[in-house]
Amino acid sequence: MRFIHTADWHLGRTLYNRPLLDDQKAALDELLKVAEEKKIDALVIAGDIFDRSNPPGDAIELFDSVLARLKDLGIKVLFIAGNHDGAQRIDYGRQLMAASGVHTRGIVTQGMEPVVLEDEFGPVYFSLIPYVTPEIVREVFLEEERLDFNAANKIMVDDARKLIPEGVRSVAVAHAFITGGKSSDSERELSVGGASNVDCHIYEKYNYTALGHLHGPQRAGKENVRYSGSLLKYSIDEQHQDKGVLLIDMDGQGEISVEKIKLPVLHDVRVVEGLIEDLEQLEPSEDYVEVRLKNNHSVMSPADRLRGVFPNLLTVVQNDYAVDINNEYKVNFRGRTNGDLFQEFYKNVTGREMNEDELDLLDRVVRKVEGADE
Repeated sequence: MRFIHTADWHLGRTLYNRPLLDDQKAALDELLKVAEEKKIDALVIAGDIFDRSNPPGDAIELFDSVLARLKDLGIKVLFIAGNHDGAQRIDYGRQLMAASGVHTRGIVTQGMEPVVLEDEFGPVYFSLIPYVTPEIVREVFLEEERLDFNAANKIMVDDARKLIPEGVRSVAVAHAFITGGKSSDSERELSVGGASNVDCHIYEKYNYTALGHLHGPQRAGKENVRYSGSLLKYSIDEQHQDKGVLLIDMDGQGEISVEKIKLPVLHDVRVVEGLIEDLEQLEPSEDYVEVRLKNNHSVMSPADRLRGVFPNLLTVVQNDYAVDINNEYKVNFRGRTNGDLFQEFYKNVTGREMNEDELDLLDRVVRKVEGADE
C-alpha cells in the first residue's frame, strides 16, 4: 500500500493579513503532480483542511477542485476534521462521497467504521479519528468521570480497534498534540498547562499513525507515529522547517518506509538580518520576509526603504539602540529648551548631530511655534 500523508493545509489562511490562497493552490498543484508520479493508492489528510470552521468560498472551491482531480486520477482520499475545521461541514456528504472513493469523518460517534482499502497483499484498515475534546467524548460515550485529552483519545482509539480484525494491517489518522511534540507559533493552542497532551502509545497497535496539528514535520515518540507538518510555512518561527508531504510504503507484513518529499512554493517565508544600508543593496526577492535591523540607532521609515528589495515585506523589527543614561540632560529635563530636546531626539533617531542648516531651520521653527516671531 502506498499513500501520501499530509495535514494542516489551513486553506483560507493569511500571513500578516496577506492572503495565501494562491500559494496554497500552487503547493496543492505540486502535491497532485507527486501523487500522480508516485502512483499512490490514497491521499491521507490528518485534519485542519481549512483555517476556520466557516471557511471562505474560494477556499472551499479550491478543496473541491483538489478532490475532483484526485478522483479523476483514481486516487482514494481519506480526511478528518481538525480543531480548526467545522466537524459538521467536514462530515457533510460523507455517504455520497464514499461512493466516489472520498472518505471523511468529522462528527464523533461510537462504533465508527474503518475505511478498508485493498492492495495485492490484502486489506488495510484505516481508522479515521477526528479531533475530539474530553467534553465531546464524555457526551458520546456516556462517560461519567472527568477526562483529560489523553483519556478521551484513548477511548476513541480503543473503540476504533474493536472494528479491526486481529492480525490485519492498519493505519490511524488523528489530530492531536502528542507528548513531546515541538509546536510552532501558528498553531492554535488546544489547552494550557499540558492538559492536551496525548501519549503516542495509545496508537501502538497500528502499523502507522498519520497525525495532524503540529506544523513541524516530526516523529511523535515512535518511528511509525508521525506529523507530516503543514502544507506551507504559516509563521516566521517556521522559517527553517522543511515543508512537504510524507510518502508511506507499507509491505505485506505491515512494515513501513517513509520518504519526505519537499514541495516547491511560490514564496518562501524567512528572516533577513543586517544593517539597512547593506540590505538595500541586495538582489530583489519575492519571498515573504521579516527584516531584523542591526543598526545601533532607530531608522526612519525602514519599510518604505526596503520594499524595493522585498516587495512582499511582512514586518521590520528594529534593534534596540543604546541610550546614554548618564547624560545629564536625560536625568534632568528642567531648564532645557524645546530646541535642546528636539536635538536630543534627532540624535537618538538618526545617530548624528544636526548640521548648521538644520539647526538654523530648527531655530526658526521653534521661534514660530513659541510665537517669538510675532
